[in-house]
Amino acid sequence: MSHARWLLEAYDNGYFIIGPQSTYKYSWIIKTDINGEISWDKKVGDGQYQFILGVIDQTLDGGFVVTGQSNLSALSGGVYMISAKINGKEKGKAKALKFN
Repeated sequence: MSHARWLLEAYDNGYFIIGPQSTYKYSWIIKTDINGEISWDKKVGDGQYQFILGVIDQTLDGGFVVTGQSNLSALSGGVYMISAKINGKEKGKAKALKFN
């Protein structure tokens, strides 16, 4: 990760951190424990197109939702959303939520 774009305190007093890799071909979601140690991390992106994560928030069930955008041709610059469980395993992904 080249820099943190968003930081959110989690319900367990750890943190969610999101930010891009230096070329923006990937973004990272990092979950830390209360001491700042990495519990897990997840790379988002395919290495070919830009994937930029924008905002992360925790859900009532202890998971999280993160939004972002991509220049992937299938998305045509659209917005996407990922919803996942606290351990970082994806619950679902909406790939093409395009807003004009």
